[in-house]
Amino acid sequence: MTKFIFTLSILMACCAGRPQTIQFSSKNSIIDTSFKITAIACDSIYPNKNYKITFVAFDPVDKNNDHPNTLFTLSRLFRGAYTPILSDSISTTMRIVKFDDFNNDHVPDILIQNGSDVRSNHTYYLYLVDTVNNRLKKSRV
Repeated sequence: MTKFIFTLSILMACCAGRPQTIQFSSKNSIIDTSFKITAIACDSIYPNKNYKITFVAFDPVDKNNDHPNTLFTLSRLFRGAYTPILSDSISTTMRIVKFDDFNNDHVPDILIQNGSDVRSNHTYYLYLVDTVNNRLKKSRV
């Protein structure tokens, strides 16, 4: 920790107040500020609900499906601002979304593709949508 503080103080002295882009890396972590944001308006799927799906890929080049690399959020426009109904850290590189009724309540649910293996066995995240109470429930499949 003292090495980090010492290195940071040297870098700050060398910058002389000029803005700098610094990428810090250590043995176990890399800090990267590049994000890929994808937004899907759901007005045609859920009429008059003002829902929006957002994917924020914080590690878009990672092809490993073992750890989360994307933040999935379903939000609702309420009083002029989008408020999250549910946010979940998921692992996906494709961000393929399918809307279909999986629990026979006549409301389209949200299915997000996680990935596939060498045999093309696809894995998914399933979220059951409750439009009456504006809730989203992650299904354990």
